[in-house]
Amino acid sequence: MIYTLTMNPSVDYKITMDDLKLNHLNRFNQKTFVAGGKGINCSIVLNNLGVKNQAIAFLGGFTGDFICDELKKKNIDYNIIQIKHETRMNVKIKTKNEETEINHQGPKIEENDFDKLIQTISNFGNDDMLIVGGSSLDSISNAYQKIAKLCKKNNVQVIMDTPGRYIQEYIKYHPLLIKPNLVELEEHFETKIHNIDEIIFYGKKMIEQGAVNLIISLGKEGSIFINKDKVYQALPMDGKTYLTTGAGDSMVAGFVYQYETDHNVLNAYEMAVAASAATVFEPTLATKENTVKYLEKVIIKEIVC
Repeated sequence: MIYTLTMNPSVDYKITMDDLKLNHLNRFNQKTFVAGGKGINCSIVLNNLGVKNQAIAFLGGFTGDFICDELKKKNIDYNIIQIKHETRMNVKIKTKNEETEINHQGPKIEENDFDKLIQTISNFGNDDMLIVGGSSLDSISNAYQKIAKLCKKNNVQVIMDTPGRYIQEYIKYHPLLIKPNLVELEEHFETKIHNIDEIIFYGKKMIEQGAVNLIISLGKEGSIFINKDKVYQALPMDGKTYLTTGAGDSMVAGFVYQYETDHNVLNAYEMAVAASAATVFEPTLATKENTVKYLEKVIIKEIVC
């Protein structure tokens, strides 16, 4: 079974407007409320691709109820740990030329709530996979380390897509995949990276530290895949950008979808790139139809080091 975990989910309030002027009255054209958070986005895309999965999340208040309702509408199985504080709401503003995000820190999670999560994960076995996405819990020390250690003990494959500051907590437990962007790679190594050679250098160091596979997303410049044997680069793809929110989560879902099918990492990387493009260049999170459409446009080249 595939599980996704969102420690700090959100309701994303997406606003579309012509222009945003600070210190002025602004009016917007369109708005939508969307169930958000990296793990939840990943569950939605996996579901769109026809992959059965269960979304695990800490939820509370009317915003938590909204997320539950959205998962029900999409027929996605979920396991909710109820908390006493409201799930956060984030604001995503899209103008003609820019995207602006205003994210809330999120609610405090109590120790007994986290213990419920650990008990749930302790029941997973070697036929299971856990995809962990997003920020951790400031109220729980080393939360991701505890989760990754437990998964390693029970032979549960784990995929981590978190801010760079958390990577040191879990990388030694050999996650199947880590998906940092360039800023998160820099954050992990506390350095500034200037070119593709340095990206590959630090990516390989991350493999040495314990990651099995690594996808480094570079935004409009494409992405890099690295494991102990190969380095691949996905070239940038042309298209009109709608929103980049959820692109990385779609990339993870695409990788998992294909990897579970044939365990071929190159095929999985190609599908990851296609799913990401299907989110960036279309008005909704990646669907199977759109992912297949963009798969034909994916160009991967091997980099010999």
